[in-house]
Amino acid sequence: METIAPASPDDQREIDPRFPRLTVSDCHKVLRLAHGYAAMATEDHPPGWDGLLLYGEGCGAFRMITRPKGWGRCDRYNIGKAVTPDGTIAVVVMQGDAATGDPHLRPKTKNPRKVASIALIERNRQLELFGAEYGAPEVDMTDDPGPIIQRLWYFLHYRAGDIVRAELAQPVSVDEEGHVSAWVERIPVPSLDLAAVPTDDTDEDGPDIDVQVERR
Repeated sequence: METIAPASPDDQREIDPRFPRLTVSDCHKVLRLAHGYAAMATEDHPPGWDGLLLYGEGCGAFRMITRPKGWGRCDRYNIGKAVTPDGTIAVVVMQGDAATGDPHLRPKTKNPRKVASIALIERNRQLELFGAEYGAPEVDMTDDPGPIIQRLWYFLHYRAGDIVRAELAQPVSVDEEGHVSAWVERIPVPSLDLAAVPTDDTDEDGPDIDVQVERR
């Protein structure tokens, strides 16, 4: 059964203990960077280039910001994932639809998932039904033997004007078109106003990021 947990309003507090040292501020940095690069796409770029930038820069920013906090990365199945220090959760940055971040609605991924992603989502479903007794844990590989991956989560985001809504959500099934449509749990992240000037913080773990975000 889907549950929705509240996020902390304190930017420097962990969003959830299962995502060690990941703060609202970290999530906002990821969103600002990803949407800043996507805004650089012009009519001269090929169709869908802004979406590719959102995915690539979102993945890169999330992994760059969490790596100094002890997180790892893995790219098995050609899916860019950030991995919690204990190896139990893998996070993929993904665009959602207009219901993203709204606890009263049920979001879907903007684009349908492919075979590899659907297999990982099915593993989530089996783990939810049968727990750790469901088969052997998946082992991901990066440059070195990777951690054990137990569950897949998405960092969903959706932009409406200058406001970006986001959440961490654990997928459990897809619809007939391949869009993720059901979730075990959702953790809302406070919305980001891209028009607001970001304030300095004292977090020394992550890199400084300064990307100009254009209005659409």
